[in-house]
Amino acid sequence: MPTSEDKARGDAVRLCWTGGWDSTFRLLQALIIERTPVQPLYVINPVRASHSHEMRAMERIRAEVVARFPFTAELLQPTRTTDFGDILPDPEITKSFNRLADKSHLGTQYEWLARFASQTQFCDLELAVHRDDKAHGFLQDWVRAEKTTGTTAYVLKPEALETDLRIFKFFRFPLFDYTKLRMKDEAAAHGFDTLLNLTWFCHSPRPDGRPCGACAGCVYTRNEGLGERVPAPSFPRRIFLEVSKRIPWRLKRTIKRLRGS
Repeated sequence: MPTSEDKARGDAVRLCWTGGWDSTFRLLQALIIERTPVQPLYVINPVRASHSHEMRAMERIRAEVVARFPFTAELLQPTRTTDFGDILPDPEITKSFNRLADKSHLGTQYEWLARFASQTQFCDLELAVHRDDKAHGFLQDWVRAEKTTGTTAYVLKPEALETDLRIFKFFRFPLFDYTKLRMKDEAAAHGFDTLLNLTWFCHSPRPDGRPCGACAGCVYTRNEGLGERVPAPSFPRRIFLEVSKRIPWRLKRTIKRLRGS
């Protein structure tokens, strides 16, 4: 039977890790349950207000998981970082993404993650897309289960490569059938649920470092059953949130495009 050292020398799970709940659950699932080596990847974007919080969360999680589960020290590889500005343009990926995003809301991270994967020539990056993600709605009819050693993940069906969904061809989705609450229950069953409380989710932290309670990350966390982690937003942020709800998503999309250009 191979040892953890033998596995660490083999192929590792390449995981896009952000320090958030979903990708951290997948990190811990692979390390602790599957005892599989993991190569985390993180794109550094200092412009994002949550960047430093994500970095600190990943440092704390890394230290804590090794302290509590010492065997993971041989499995958890150093995080490979890439500067956002070093990701090259790819007009075809951008056009496909824009056409998808014109149909319904789709996070801009999928556009630059696809460019990153294409540039690095990775074809097996794991993304923690789960049942409540917006991307799930785009992908649910266009993916198939693929069994590998340790886990079952979803990948694009061949026919999806003829559509704009081809921007997802670089990725595997091991959490596609999961909700956050299912992740919480599985983590508790294997004794690492408290580590998930070290994760970060807010996109616009308050000056004192606390989550804002009003951004998309806070709203999604609250709506997906983890509201105890989200503080009530301040009055100005509540007003901003209410106004934002009333702006049609197509107008928001137009504004983002203008800002990007």
